[in-house]
Amino acid sequence: MQIALDTNILIVLLRGKPEAPAQKVADILAECDRRGQLSISPYVWSELKLLLDERKLESFLIDNRILVDWEPMPEIWSTAAAAFRQYLENRRRSGSLYYCATCGTEVPVRCPECGKAQGFPRHILPDFLIGAHALHRANIFLTADLGIPRKYFPSLNILNPLEESIAPKEKPEH
Repeated sequence: MQIALDTNILIVLLRGKPEAPAQKVADILAECDRRGQLSISPYVWSELKLLLDERKLESFLIDNRILVDWEPMPEIWSTAAAAFRQYLENRRRSGSLYYCATCGTEVPVRCPECGKAQGFPRHILPDFLIGAHALHRANIFLTADLGIPRKYFPSLNILNPLEESIAPKEKPEH
């Protein structure tokens, strides 16, 4: 089983604070490691590289048994582009569009003073590359940002380790 990790989950682990969420992420990653291979896309690696020098980053990945999948397939690029195009079309149509990180509901934002729609982008192409990578290369995606993955990659098996736990699937009783 392949388990793809999002940058936001690894940042919680790297910072170690607040302690309870960091411990929860560590526990779930340990459980996932027992069940399969932890991996990240090159896009997650690049985002982590902004926080750590390369030596520390490589040490962190080795210590946590996380592999970097350096070979993105053409399908990943194509899926990410299609999903991002849809996101941009939704934003243009609404004038201003943000997404709830939990449920994916579109939330138009307007200035409370003048009522003008605020059009600042909330998500960028790498968010979609990370989601498309998980869709094509993993059985499960661990992320704290559920909105975009749920809305634009609906067949992706997603888990937020800050809110959920990995329980063994029980066999149905006969």
